Amino acid sequence: MRRIVTWAGILLSLALVAFIALHFDLNEALRAISVADPLWLVLATLGYSSLFLLRGFRWQKLLLPIKPISVRTSTEVFLVGFMANNVLPARLGDVARAFVLARRERVPASATFSNVMLERIFDGLVVVGILSLVLAIDPPDAAWVAPVGVGMASLFTG
Repeated sequence: MRRIVTWAGILLSLALVAFIALHFDLNEALRAISVADPLWLVLATLGYSSLFLLRGFRWQKLLLPIKPISVRTSTEVFLVGFMANNVLPARLGDVARAFVLARRERVPASATFSNVMLERIFDGLVVVGILSLVLAIDPPDAAWVAPVGVGMASLFTG
């Protein structure tokens, strides 16, 4: 079964690379990169990369009641899940992350999975909070924005 999943992932990745090569203007992408300020590219890359360490640190703190795990381990397992999300549908990388940590650290998979769910709730609360702040500071003029924002916040909170 593992071989089938591995080969399916490889074939899906190759198909996506072929799709990108056929449907996107790579010369235009290279041109856009060439006119970008290298300092901003480096800063953006460092900022984006540091988020993985911060998320690993956050997950390590959330896992403390289950079992003390090093920040390195939680970050590595988080990266495994993040990479799996890039090739698997429906955020199955989060499920993979829970099972990888359960197997690696010998803790119940249900405990790690519930921890992943808790982390997703925190992520959602942060997004709703930031969206609420933006809407409070500078609400758009469109009449449909406020009811949709309230509805989504209510749905998520529920």
